[in-house]
Amino acid sequence: MSNRIVSLPFAMALSFASTCTFAAPTPTLERVVLAGDWAGAVREAAKDQSPDGSVRYLAGHGYLALDRGNEAVCMFIGAAGISGQEVWLSWTAGLTERQPSSPIAHFLHGDALARLGAWPAARGELDRALKLRPGDPLIWNARASARAASGDWLGARSDLDAASAD
Repeated sequence: MSNRIVSLPFAMALSFASTCTFAAPTPTLERVVLAGDWAGAVREAAKDQSPDGSVRYLAGHGYLALDRGNEAVCMFIGAAGISGQEVWLSWTAGLTERQPSSPIAHFLHGDALARLGAWPAARGELDRALKLRPGDPLIWNARASARAASGDWLGARSDLDAASAD
């Protein structure tokens, strides 16, 4: 595979980032994400003509869940480039307030906290997500990343083992 294939979406994400607005994700996008329908999340995010940081992060997580890493990276970089981390944090905090029993809501809020380096708070949200959905490899992987970033290498390894368990 050529580097040109990867660089074109990357360049498009960076150039598009400066034109984004900060509207909240649509109710339909929120609904498919909370249902864990990652393919649906990618489709719904693509319909938004001016996605904000939150929409891009949701699309990025959708691409990650679908094992489409290049597209995920483009979405995450584009979101971060438009001060999307603060928007993402605010939206996910609201999502956990609206949907306190949703493991996806806590997973996404943990992701937002981790992106800002708030490791203990991120782990707390990811712990809540795992209590609600203990078999979700995306949540285990996210917590492994938070643990590794905090220097808890053995805990991170344990989480990665759990993520790959059947």
